[in-house]
Amino acid sequence: MKSLRRIVLVLVLLAVGVGLYLGVTGSEAFQNMETATKLQESLAKEKAEKQAKQAELEKQFPTLREELADKFYFSSLNNEEEEEAYMTLYLNSRAAVTTKDYYEMPRMSDLSTYRVHHSLSNDFPEFYWFGAGAYAMENNTPNLTDQQIEDYFTMLEMGKNIVSQLPQTNDFDKVKAIYDYVILHTEYNHAALADDALSFQNQAIDSILLNGLSVCGGYSRTFQFLCQLAGIESIYVTGFLELGPEFEFANTYHAWNLVKIDGKYYGVDTTWGDPAYMSNGQDENLPAINYDYLCIPATILERSHRPVSRLLEAYQMEISSKNDPDLTYPTYDDNSLNQHSLDGTYMEGQDMGKVVERLRQSLAAGQGSISLQFADKSLFDKVLQDVARSDSQISALYFDEFGSSSIGYSNDPYVYSIQLTKQ
Repeated sequence: MKSLRRIVLVLVLLAVGVGLYLGVTGSEAFQNMETATKLQESLAKEKAEKQAKQAELEKQFPTLREELADKFYFSSLNNEEEEEAYMTLYLNSRAAVTTKDYYEMPRMSDLSTYRVHHSLSNDFPEFYWFGAGAYAMENNTPNLTDQQIEDYFTMLEMGKNIVSQLPQTNDFDKVKAIYDYVILHTEYNHAALADDALSFQNQAIDSILLNGLSVCGGYSRTFQFLCQLAGIESIYVTGFLELGPEFEFANTYHAWNLVKIDGKYYGVDTTWGDPAYMSNGQDENLPAINYDYLCIPATILERSHRPVSRLLEAYQMEISSKNDPDLTYPTYDDNSLNQHSLDGTYMEGQDMGKVVERLRQSLAAGQGSISLQFADKSLFDKVLQDVARSDSQISALYFDEFGSSSIGYSNDPYVYSIQLTKQ
């Protein structure tokens, strides 16, 4: 403040001196001094308001830290500076749809800026403008149109309405119902696979809740959004598909979720749970929903899904390990909520006799379509070979039941599952 006063005093003396040199009257010189004084007062007021605003912001940090403590990406930030920037952007994002009373964002390196923005976006899917191309990262605050604000409240009401209709039995039933909703109300946008701009427009919840057309980012963020509204913790996970070279989408960017039920985490991929994702709508015999990717452990999901070890790796940014800390995802190793475990169709060991007996029980119960999953790849491969042979135990079983050994089947080599149907 003292230095500011010195600067203004110098300007005043300079103005007076110039006035005298140019023959300015005493009255005019006095007016110059008055203008300079008003400038000093204005600058001092502006500085005081800025300091008060910053103090108001910092006063909220302790409470915000408690509120955000369970947010995975907030907890993974690099340092206190990034945490405070995240909290500031969080408040500004809330203000963007209400008061528009923003706090000034701190100056940070480009890497820190990217990390803060992506972390907030990954933790809060309702701030859809981060993933919908409606927000430039260079901006200090979201600058939303009236339509974008209206869409925000429309989707919030939609989400609350969906959640109000979830079963009230337990969290697993709620998660399954959310899984069903996302898949049944979304058409996979295959055109976006070859169009980066179109893909970017399908990364947020509006792509599903407003348009019903999306890609993995939209599927996963909408699942997370509905889980969070239902009071269920869900983490948005980014990574890559590690598949065989024959697969169309091998080694490409992908997104899925972890969800917490009764203190344990489980892997969920609503995109791969949508049969239309794999078939491109060309197979009319597929079920409406594939439950192979609902609440499964890492031992199954990570045969094909590799989560990024660092946040910005998902955005293909060249960064050093020094600047981007490791992400440590929660362990998820429980298989008890896997649909096959619940149905008694999860086959462990290598005993073909148990497989045949399980199929016999299903056929006796009148099930024309049967899905099995195998813990052991060798047994999975053996069953695949048997269903293709007319002289196998499985073919003989179907012949005894239906008078024909012709079996229709499909399989998923990444979760070791087989769907059998009579021809």
